Amino acid sequence: MEDPLKIVAYAFGFACGNYLGSLVEEKIGIGLSEMQVIVKEDKGQKLAGMLRDKGYAVTVMHGEGKNFPRSILLMYVPRKKIKSIANIVKSVEENAVVTISDKKSLYGGFGTLRK
Repeated sequence: MEDPLKIVAYAFGFACGNYLGSLVEEKIGIGLSEMQVIVKEDKGQKLAGMLRDKGYAVTVMHGEGKNFPRSILLMYVPRKKIKSIANIVKSVEENAVVTISDKKSLYGGFGTLRK
């Protein structure tokens, strides 16, 4: 290697580009995400009601945890709204399990554009 500083500079530039790209992508937030929230069953209906009152479509399923029955809430939400929904979830159940996956809708659903 003739100049190890070139490797360091390349790695630094690559890391900075990834970091800035992820910040910009988070701010733009185009598209939908699937959000799954798992809470104790007694909190599930309350949380679903709160989210529905805010205009989100929520599907509630029953689940069995190790010690308690659970409610599994499924939602397709705009990516820009993930943090605000997570705050609502935390206000009801601090220990909720929340997962997010990026999705592309094909057709149908509550509040989606139909072509």
